[in-house]
Amino acid sequence: WLERYAARAREHGCSLLSDAQTGFRIDRKRGEAVDNDALEALSNAVREWVAESSKERAMPLSLGIYTEGGIFRRIIPRNSTLPTRKSITFSTSVDNQPNIAFKVFQGEREMAADNKLVGQFDVTAIPPAPRGLPKIEVSFDVDASGTLTVSADPRWMGTKQCKTMSVNAGPPGAEVESILQEAERMRATDGKKRDLVQAKNSAAAFCHQVERQLSELKGKATAAGVGELEGMVKDLRALLASDAADAREIDGKRKALEEASWKVSQ
Repeated sequence: WLERYAARAREHGCSLLSDAQTGFRIDRKRGEAVDNDALEALSNAVREWVAESSKERAMPLSLGIYTEGGIFRRIIPRNSTLPTRKSITFSTSVDNQPNIAFKVFQGEREMAADNKLVGQFDVTAIPPAPRGLPKIEVSFDVDASGTLTVSADPRWMGTKQCKTMSVNAGPPGAEVESILQEAERMRATDGKKRDLVQAKNSAAAFCHQVERQLSELKGKATAAGVGELEGMVKDLRALLASDAADAREIDGKRKALEEASWKVSQ
């Protein structure tokens, strides 16, 4: 841009010079004829370019990752000023999990698959440990040009791991507006999907917790109490595997299991 404007300035007997206040200015060359109309148009174009380039840029769409069950977890929300950085601590979901795959999406829908896949970042070489024990800080950096760098803190793996991807960081246009309209139109449907997945995730995690608790309770709690919990866990897992389950039913059975678990452990 600058070289183009400088060349146009020279064509009209002017020079494009740096200026402490505006950044750039047009200067007439002594002894040369100047086309005043062209000079004014060129000066206006330079001022517009300077004003546009100095504007703060913002993310036109949210940036996030695929989480358990397919939910889209927003990391960098829409309209975040660029450049920006966000760090989140993640952990493993199963015992001795060696890797964590981060699928990065951009969009405004509640389920990741309904948004645009930007890329994938794999955290590897995680030392064996019980689920939930490794605490891995992952940072998401987006610069003003739209380059995303995802990096993992090296404390658990020994070496820093990172990957760069390109994301949409330009001004909102017709495509972005269409995406926003679609997200608004599907808001209610997407919300129900998200609520069901969250209910299933919460119930599955609590079933796992009770199963570990049962191994510790045997010999300490009554056989009837242990048997009741085992039956309730089995029923809840069967419900989770059913396509007919809804979020309210799952939450109800989970809460009943929580109450029974608390009573047996007393």
